[in-house]
Formats: sequence, structure tokens, C-alpha cells
Amino acid sequence: MGAMRKGYQTSEFYLSLAAMVLGALYASGVLGDGGIDFQIAGIAATVLAALGYQLSRTTAKKPDVATGYEVAPGWKSTEFWMTTAAAGMSSLFASGVLGDGGHDVAIAGVIATVLTALGYQINRGSLKATPLDEE
Repeated sequence: MGAMRKGYQTSEFYLSLAAMVLGALYASGVLGDGGIDFQIAGIAATVLAALGYQLSRTTAKKPDVATGYEVAPGWKSTEFWMTTAAAGMSSLFASGVLGDGGHDVAIAGVIATVLTALGYQINRGSLKATPLDEE
């Protein structure tokens, strides 16, 4: 098995990025009719794309004791920056800076921000966890 590719060199990075951009375009009203349904669906698409990418990279990066692969600091990972973008976009909807869907879109933005951050934390913790049989 060869060396692991950097996140930005993988197809899942670009597919997730495309889904996040399309979600943001729908959520902001650039695509679709700008209604509340499109805004919430756009936020959901952005968050699900980020969560899927996090899970994909976490699975790919699982430490292998035999090869001695070490986990890089979080801020150096593409999943950190993908999460930051998704959480940032969701926060803009939660605060009312983007979108005009009112209360429902703001609630969806808050939930999306929390889920994105929680997903990153869970995946990052899973990646760093020491297997019980190694202690």
C-alpha cells in the first residue's frame, strides 16, 4: 500500500467541496427560488457534505501501529478547513447575515453549526484514540 495522499488530492475532497458550494448557493438563494425550503436544504447539504468528508478522512487516516503513521495537528488537515467553511457558512445563516428565511433558517443554521463541529470533534477524537489492546 502506498503513502496516503493529502486530502486536497483526493476525489472525496472535490466531491464534498462541490456539494458544499452547491448547498451554499441554494441556501443563499443564488440557485433555486430562494424560499425557506431551498435555504434549509442548502444548509443541510453543506453540513452533510462536511460530515461525510470528515468520516471518509478519519477512516482513511486511522493510525496503523505497524506503519507508525502519526496524526497531524488538526489545523493542518483538510477536514479541519472543510469543517470551518461549513460551520462558518451555517453561522452566517444562524446570525441572519445570509438568507432571509427568518426564524426557521436561523434555527437550521444553529443546528448545522453544532452538528458540523460535533462531527469534527467525534471524528478527530476517534482518530487520536489509542486502541485498548495497545495500552
